[in-house]
Amino acid sequence: MKLSILVVIVLRLFAITWAVRGGIGLLTALGTAQTFHSSPLGRVLETSMMFAVPAAYVFLAFVAWVFAEAISRRVVGAVDVDLGLSQVTAENLYALGFLGIGLHYSLANLATSIHWLHYIVVHRAGQSVIDGRDGHSLYDVTSSLIPCVAGTVIAMLSPKLGRRLARSIDRLEKRHPGQSVSGETTSSEESGPDRD
Repeated sequence: MKLSILVVIVLRLFAITWAVRGGIGLLTALGTAQTFHSSPLGRVLETSMMFAVPAAYVFLAFVAWVFAEAISRRVVGAVDVDLGLSQVTAENLYALGFLGIGLHYSLANLATSIHWLHYIVVHRAGQSVIDGRDGHSLYDVTSSLIPCVAGTVIAMLSPKLGRRLARSIDRLEKRHPGQSVSGETTSSEESGPDRD
């Protein structure tokens, strides 16, 4: 596996992480944007600020995904060496990356999610969760539950997602046979028995 392919995989895994973070932020902002009780202009400003950072994450994810090959060419340049990872495939790396991303989000938010589920079931039974009378809002609940659920789903689907994304690397290699992502022609070694 060439270094440029590994850089593309890492960039795309970061893009997925940013997309998940942005998507979670957008869902959370969408759920809480309706709870503001300020003036119409204030509501617009507050809402736009809530959506700005998650939207930036989604935009960065899109840019990193689309331009991963170009960034890889720029970063690796002429030193696109073969890493000697003949047994490790792009599918393995993607699946491992998805598993890591999923476990990170799931485990980082598990304790808080359990806390909120306990709070909702025991203390708020039969009451609205989003009324905010006790200082807690829907944002408090969704900011940990959504990442925990999303992380669990990503971790469970990691092998399937790894296979799908590995196909994009296969298409990349088929599009440029005998070349690395950086555009450098790879030299093929002569096959046959070694002569002493």
